[in-house]
Amino acid sequence: MKDKKFRISRKIFYASSLSILLIFFLPGCKETPTAPELPEFAQGSIQVNSNPGGAAIWLDNKNTLKTTPALLTNILVGSHTLKLTKSHYHRFERNVTVQENQTTIINAELERILIILISPEDGAVLDNGRYDRRDDIVWDFDWADVVGATKYHLYVKHTGSLYPAINREVYGSSYHEVGEGSYIINRNRFNWKWKVRAFIDGMWSQWSEERSFDVEPIDTDPPS
Repeated sequence: MKDKKFRISRKIFYASSLSILLIFFLPGCKETPTAPELPEFAQGSIQVNSNPGGAAIWLDNKNTLKTTPALLTNILVGSHTLKLTKSHYHRFERNVTVQENQTTIINAELERILIILISPEDGAVLDNGRYDRRDDIVWDFDWADVVGATKYHLYVKHTGSLYPAINREVYGSSYHEVGEGSYIINRNRFNWKWKVRAFIDGMWSQWSEERSFDVEPIDTDPPS
C-alpha cells in the first residue's frame, strides 16, 4: 500500500515538473512577430517661377541652391515657407501648402527696390562757408525709407573732384553734414551730385537716381 502511494506521488511530481517546464519554454517556441512596415512619408512638388527670373530659392530658411524657374521635388506634404532673393529686388516670401503627389505652382512678381530722394531737390543751392572760417557748411540729405533696409550708403561728389566729399554708410533715411569752419571755392560751386543705395537681405541695391545741386557763393551768410 505504501509503494502504491509512493508511485502516485512520484507521478504527481513528474507532472508538476513538466507543467513548470512548459510554462517557461513554450513561449520561446512561438514565432517571433515581424514589425509592420512603416508607410512612406507623403510628398509633393513645388514649381517656382519669378519675374524676372534668376532669383535664389530658399525653402524653410534653407538655400536650395536653385534659381527660378525651378522644380522642387520630394517635398513633404504640409505647409512650408518659400523665400526668393535677388539683387536689387525686394525679398519675396510666402507660405506654400504641398499636397500629396501634386505640384504646387508659385508665380512670383519681384518688386524692384526703388529709393526715392526727397531733398535736396534737383538744382537746389546748398550752404557755403566764409573765407574767415567764421561760419560752417551745413548740408542735409533726406530720402524715403526703404522696406527691409538695415542701412544706406550716401555718396556726394563734385564732378571735377577725384574723391567724394561724403562716402558714408548711414543707419537712417537722412544725414546731417556739418563742415566746421569750411568753405568751397567759387570754381567748385557748381555741378555737385548725390545718390543713395540701400542694404537689404545682405545685399546692396542699385543706386538711386542721381541728383545735382550747387553751392551758394562764399560769404553769403554772416559770421556766426
